[in-house]
Amino acid sequence: MDRRSWLWRRKSSEKSPNGETESSGSISSHSERFSDDQASSNHNTHSPEVISKAAPSDEDLNESVKTLSEKLSEALLNIRAKEDLVKQHAKVAEEAVSGWERAENEVLVLKKQTEALTQKNSVLEERVGHLDGALKECLRQLRQAREEQEQKIYDADSQKSDEWESTKSELQNQLVELRSQLQ
Repeated sequence: MDRRSWLWRRKSSEKSPNGETESSGSISSHSERFSDDQASSNHNTHSPEVISKAAPSDEDLNESVKTLSEKLSEALLNIRAKEDLVKQHAKVAEEAVSGWERAENEVLVLKKQTEALTQKNSVLEERVGHLDGALKECLRQLRQAREEQEQKIYDADSQKSDEWESTKSELQNQLVELRSQLQ
């Protein structure tokens, strides 16, 4: 662990972030000295001397309690802000998940609709094919009926023409006979 990164482990010659030196009397500086002294006394096991310390004054204690309270308040505010941010992120994540689920459900509904429409389209195409075949058959029958009708008309016309010609011929023969009888 880097001794310089922690405030309570700073050397006495370094200043704390608020501008106080360790000798200014704050609780943190006293705890730093005590910590450093403990570390040095642990290393010096040969000398059993006891280090006496002066008790900090009430003013120093009040000041350090105030400083620590301010830091605690700041930390609590920071924690609350981070908790709010976490709640916001959780809410956004929940909304994203529910949006994803809604989208998946919509995709499933659309797939089912597509399948139903595809099936309906297949049925309609099959029906159109049958109707197209039926229409072609009807047109063939109509053409055949028209040709038969035209043939019947032609035959009937030919027959009537022949009959008319024969009747005309008979009438002309009768006319010729009548004229000859009259003469």
